[in-house]
Amino acid sequence: MSRPNKNGLDYLPIDIDFEDDDKIALIEAGHGLEGFAILIKVLIKIYREGYYYEWHEQEQLLFAKRKNIDYKKLKDVVDDALKWEFLSKKMCDKYHILTSRGIQKRYLFATKRRKERSMIKEYLLADLTEYPDVKLVSVGKNKPKKKEKKAEIIFTEDNFALFYEIYPKRVEKKDALKEWLLLNNKKSVPPPDELYKIVDKQVESGSLDTREKCKYCMSPRRWLHGDRWEDEIQKNKTYESEEPKSIDINDPDYFECGECGLKAIFGKAYTECDCGAKINRN
Repeated sequence: MSRPNKNGLDYLPIDIDFEDDDKIALIEAGHGLEGFAILIKVLIKIYREGYYYEWHEQEQLLFAKRKNIDYKKLKDVVDDALKWEFLSKKMCDKYHILTSRGIQKRYLFATKRRKERSMIKEYLLADLTEYPDVKLVSVGKNKPKKKEKKAEIIFTEDNFALFYEIYPKRVEKKDALKEWLLLNNKKSVPPPDELYKIVDKQVESGSLDTREKCKYCMSPRRWLHGDRWEDEIQKNKTYESEEPKSIDINDPDYFECGECGLKAIFGKAYTECDCGAKINRN
């Protein structure tokens, strides 16, 4: 198996008179030796990566934490390095990267013995006249594909136990558990704590019919499989009470389900019974 192409350097290619540069002197005048040290750390990171380093908020925060640097101080030093053109402000503003013509020149010289070299065309600041072997590629084409992150396991057997406990109709437990665990593969699913609250609200409002005597009433498995947490809360939905006479069969919203036998007043927003049967309002 061949070795993968290497991009970064193993050493820091700077000249002995590096600190005499006016741009360095300006940064050191504003931030002291701490500013100088931060610049060295930034350069080490750039050359370790190659000839540029992406500089989004995430990289900034991680760099500050890993190097034990105050985040605001890091930002101030880098901002001044961009201001005094020690680093290319144009490239940072346009592509959110830290680089410079000098960095690229030293990188090209340090890697001249490599058999294969490539640079991103849009990031190029150095003159390639002396380096005809360098292949130019467009942004993104030379970046390795990121491995797909495995879905984060949020829904577990432990928090299913609590869901099953608060769900009023406790049937099909094993099947419901399978549906619960499958939620880890779905997108835009509320976290468990939020699902508990939604169940409570649906039961309280009457949107969720969980009467034990109804053979076809919604089970926890059906509720999870059908993404029923997305149902709107219907406050005007009522079900058959212990006293059937309390339901007015002449009510235009009265419905008797031929599938499960449910007799109830359904709001106009409902198009089907909880058992899945269509509501015919004719």
